[in-house]
Amino acid sequence: MSSKEKTILAAIEIFSQKGKHGARMEEIAKEAGVNKSMVYYYHSSKENLYREVLKKIFYKIFLYSFSELERIQSEEMIYTERIEVIIRVFSKIYSENPNYTRIIINALANEPEDVKYIIRFLKAENDFIRPEKLLDLIEQATSSKALRKIDAKQTMISIIGVSMIYFIGKPIMEIMLGLDLEDEDVFLKERQDSLVDLVLNGIVNRPE
Repeated sequence: MSSKEKTILAAIEIFSQKGKHGARMEEIAKEAGVNKSMVYYYHSSKENLYREVLKKIFYKIFLYSFSELERIQSEEMIYTERIEVIIRVFSKIYSENPNYTRIIINALANEPEDVKYIIRFLKAENDFIRPEKLLDLIEQATSSKALRKIDAKQTMISIIGVSMIYFIGKPIMEIMLGLDLEDEDVFLKERQDSLVDLVLNGIVNRPE
């Protein structure tokens, strides 16, 4: 692994713990096992390093989610099975990458312009990032009557939102709902199943 890649991975760890404004370049250098001047050599400023972190995170999320979309479109699956895969993809992304999730939530709350800049950049640079394919899948499922008449954009917002909400509100839920998670991995797997059940039961067309 290159020294530059080490600095980015270290920055993900530190930014996830302390946020952009709480993190210090000295801490990132120590985590990466390099001197501070090396971090500045590669990134010139904390702002640039933060954007590199966001770029890496969103690239990996897009690569995984759109690769899965391509896979299910090439296989013989009914529409509800494809929608289920999409729900599980977004749930899995956030549950298996807690550092990514914390950074994204922090960035959305405090650095929305950075997020928009990175996403526009990645879309312009990578042809595989095609959000319209997700919308087309939902619209095709609706047209085939596999799903109720629903708005594709609203549905995708709901899928992404319910996938993230546990991680956004975890401290509140632990107290208000009395969550005592001895094995969070098991809980997150159960949550994924619950999201599939919740979303599909809300949008599947059930003939009377």
